[in-house]
Amino acid sequence: IRGKGVDLPLIAKDFNLLKWLGVNCFRTSHYPYADEIMDMADRHGIVVIDECPGVGIKSKENFSNKSLTHHLEVMDELVRRDKNRPSVIMWSVANEPAS
Repeated sequence: IRGKGVDLPLIAKDFNLLKWLGVNCFRTSHYPYADEIMDMADRHGIVVIDECPGVGIKSKENFSNKSLTHHLEVMDELVRRDKNRPSVIMWSVANEPAS
């Protein structure tokens, strides 16, 4: 019903639930989150482990120079975007890699 776009009331609800549960940190999953979510983490003092879209790096093709070059570009974009955010405490460079 609500779709996949940025949903500000839902983001506010999610952060209220996080505070109610006593959560003080979360890891983004598989991709960079929207600026609106990161802004809310900054405002609420919830720290974030920022994850890149390097998911399931398991096959030989994932370890090619082309793949490495793309991964480095994506990581550079993510760090450049979020390096001055008070909520971001680290960057996760992959999710479920083979090594």
